[in-house]
Amino acid sequence: MAVMLLSIAVCTVYPVKADDNGVTKVLLIGNSLTYSDVYNTMTVNYLMWLAEDGGHDLYLDYVAYDNECMETYADPYTHRGQIVRQAIRSEDWDYVILQQHTDHAVALYHDSLESMMIIGQYVQNNCSSAKILLNHTWPYYMTISCFGGYYSYYEQYYNMRLLYHDTAVELDCDVIHTADAFEEYDFLGLPTLYQEDVNHASLYGAFMDACCMYTKIFKESPSRSAYNTTYLDHDVIRTIKTIAYSCNNDLTEDPENESVRGGTAPEEPAEEELPEERFIFTDVTDSSKYFFGPVYWAAEEGIVKGYSDGTFRPGNICTRRELVIMLWRLAGRPETDEYGNAFTDPYEIFNDIETYD
Repeated sequence: MAVMLLSIAVCTVYPVKADDNGVTKVLLIGNSLTYSDVYNTMTVNYLMWLAEDGGHDLYLDYVAYDNECMETYADPYTHRGQIVRQAIRSEDWDYVILQQHTDHAVALYHDSLESMMIIGQYVQNNCSSAKILLNHTWPYYMTISCFGGYYSYYEQYYNMRLLYHDTAVELDCDVIHTADAFEEYDFLGLPTLYQEDVNHASLYGAFMDACCMYTKIFKESPSRSAYNTTYLDHDVIRTIKTIAYSCNNDLTEDPENESVRGGTAPEEPAEEELPEERFIFTDVTDSSKYFFGPVYWAAEEGIVKGYSDGTFRPGNICTRRELVIMLWRLAGRPETDEYGNAFTDPYEIFNDIETYD
């Protein structure tokens, strides 16, 4: 396939005519997790190949610099900020996908939120045809030190999830749940999605990222695409396609995946064979989800209660007060006096408990 380099950014455009009917035009804005020669990031290539073998015409452009962040892109007075704005104005994009630097997403919530909103609003004001997608990428697979703090894997995950959730609310846009797909895949003990630096994606990780984007862009399972690499395990590839689809759509099964149709994946028991009490929550009924068992264990132990409408809302952010309540229930609901039984004055530790609503 021919490749044409553009001068506006570190980017590659595959030669699909932008004015053809049925062409989906996508602009990616990110860093080395989006594209990098240094780290051999294959996400862009995989997305193109998946689209081609899935019967889609995809016009793809990207702005991606190693170790770059949204704060730089948001500043119109920087060279790269001007490049991003030029790229946004260059086409009637169908999708513009934003991806923040992991360190900044983890440790600089307010700066990240502000910069992503600036870019998102620029897209909305200058390319009304575009739908914004936020690619919630994966944490480092270790505890990291950045901007004066230390963050475990799950602290990174939580901080990034909060950022992308809040940004999506502010911009009224959708999130690509790549981090969720990485998390679900990690439970299976398959080949790692990470490179040796435990930050950048391996070839399997890049394929997962591409499958997650494919699901959101084309609103269908990547299993519809016949594309399979010749150098990655095909069984793992099928699993990746299924997980990416599961984490990025509202359906509960992937009818296009042969591993599901053929019965090589565990079959779900018929609904009448499952005890009714297992479906306490109307939105947690798919036993193939990695959180299904833990959710119902916690419910049976009285640790979680769910909402009054019968939902559990597994995608919601857990607040500090909710976490404390769950720990209190787990500990057997120990009694305390009005001051917590540990301090003579509650204001010695928390000055917002008495008035917090």
